[in-house]
Amino acid sequence: MQKFDIIGNPAIIGIGSYLPSDIVTNDELITRTGMDSTDDDIRRLTGIHERRFANEELPSELGVVAVRRALASANISPDEIGAIYASTITKDKMAAPDVAVIMHGQLGLPEASMAVDLGAACAGIAYALHAAVQCTAAERKPTIAAGLGKMTPITNFNDRRSGIIFGDGSGALVVDNHPDAKKPAFAFLTVPNVPAIYIPDKHDGQLPNGQECPAGKIAMQGRMVAEHAVDLMPRAAILAAKKAGVYDERNCRIDWDRVTLIPHQANGNLIQKVGDALQAPSEKVVVTVGQHGNTSAASVPLAIDHAVKEGRFEPGKPHTLLVTTLGAGMVSGAFAADLILAN
Repeated sequence: MQKFDIIGNPAIIGIGSYLPSDIVTNDELITRTGMDSTDDDIRRLTGIHERRFANEELPSELGVVAVRRALASANISPDEIGAIYASTITKDKMAAPDVAVIMHGQLGLPEASMAVDLGAACAGIAYALHAAVQCTAAERKPTIAAGLGKMTPITNFNDRRSGIIFGDGSGALVVDNHPDAKKPAFAFLTVPNVPAIYIPDKHDGQLPNGQECPAGKIAMQGRMVAEHAVDLMPRAAILAAKKAGVYDERNCRIDWDRVTLIPHQANGNLIQKVGDALQAPSEKVVVTVGQHGNTSAASVPLAIDHAVKEGRFEPGKPHTLLVTTLGAGMVSGAFAADLILAN
């Protein structure tokens, strides 16, 4: 058990992730779906070479594995947790209960603790962490922010624009007050544009370009989404960096000596453009989309955990993570928060 007598500020003190065992390469995706594409084309367009399919695993089952791993890395027991916030656009049940409630029961969290689902699609981990930070600061208890991405059931594999991108996975962050942590900073931007990417219901007959789209499957206008990504993600990141005091106003750039950039892992080309817009050195940008595709709200914690496993962050020492995301809507959430892992 790791607790601190001096309250300090909320920090990420635990990280865990989970990728299902079914590895689907680009060639295997083409074989399974009959998609008219090639491995070279998919790599060129997205930077993705494989993704994971959860198959029969439920969103809550993906999330529970990630949370357990995050709790273990934080040396925190489930009975200490004050709340769990889960960001997902797919649930175990059609509408209720929340996946967070199901996970709460499977994890054995305390009765006197919250369990809430949040939306915001691919930007959801920023919203979940914001809620977790607020709860930890107020209640002085560790909290969980989880991102769940079981995307395959809602992916239209007949649409090459979106069918090549998405995969399944989960990730979780444990937040607790730490005496060495700086106060986390958040920034949120909302530019409503439903047609850019949405999930049609039975009343939606056609996409804006006149194409048919099955109800319950992602409909995406790739160019429109990309324009929002290269606009909103850098702007949100700069706003969060300024609030966190890691933006050099004199030189109009983020202080990359103090910060690691973790963008939403949507598409390799988009990540490159966001990094270029932020003048981020390539060694300061974590890119993992090639290994798991776009896993929605799970992509950021998956990327953080990957970087931890690579040894990019020294245990016991604060490291400022600058995260920027984009979700259907369109919404963007960014945060600068300290990662402080146990020795």
